Amino acid sequence: MKLSESLHDVMTEFFCRQDQAEGGALHIEVEDPWTFSILCDLPQFPRLCIRSVNSGDVPALHELGVRLGPVSKDFFGPYPWEDPAALPQALQTAVEHAVERIDASYLIEGVGDEVIGYFFLWKAGGNPHSQRYQVQIPELGVAIADEFQGKGLGSLSVRILNAVGRDLCADAIELTTALNNEAGWNTYRSCGYQYTGIINNPLGVDVTAAFAGEVQAASYQPERQMVYVLNEKKRHDVMDYLAMKREAAADMFG
Repeated sequence: MKLSESLHDVMTEFFCRQDQAEGGALHIEVEDPWTFSILCDLPQFPRLCIRSVNSGDVPALHELGVRLGPVSKDFFGPYPWEDPAALPQALQTAVEHAVERIDASYLIEGVGDEVIGYFFLWKAGGNPHSQRYQVQIPELGVAIADEFQGKGLGSLSVRILNAVGRDLCADAIELTTALNNEAGWNTYRSCGYQYTGIINNPLGVDVTAAFAGEVQAASYQPERQMVYVLNEKKRHDVMDYLAMKREAAADMFG
């Protein structure tokens, strides 16, 4: 199935969950997994835009950080939100990785181009760490502005990333979520993710880079590791890789 068709199916399902079975206005433009936009208009989300991150989006990511409360920042910790000296470069690197097709990254914008969400697959263009074990496994992250949480946008973001991962021929998608993040846990489970174990997760850095030894994290926390298997023929290899990561994390960050 083409990505455009998959995204159309995801949005149609989203409309149904919003009690808009007939669907609102919907326009999807797809160049490839790295460059697409989705425009829709629903009563709860007028002029909603979901689009790929581009080179001018550092201010947008900063805006999202401002709209995340302390708990949300604890649950979404890939960037040093509380370090004003380090944050600009971290967000610049995130944008560069999106533009360079290292990460597949997207923004959700509302009325007036307000940034209400951000989601990504780290190393969607190729994860050297997992590929050493003969599997391609990007890592998922999702953040929704506090005032828009609980409205289905998190689930929508995950389902879009599932479609992107499949289009990019990933073997699986990995994520971690805080032990006390019950809303995230329930969202991921509803989107087909299964629990694999507890992993010590580095904070404030690109987790894939931390496991590759490219950056060092100042802190870590135990989180639930979860996976969405896309290539059933490699399920065993995927599970072996994730188990290895949990063991390595215990040694690296324990």
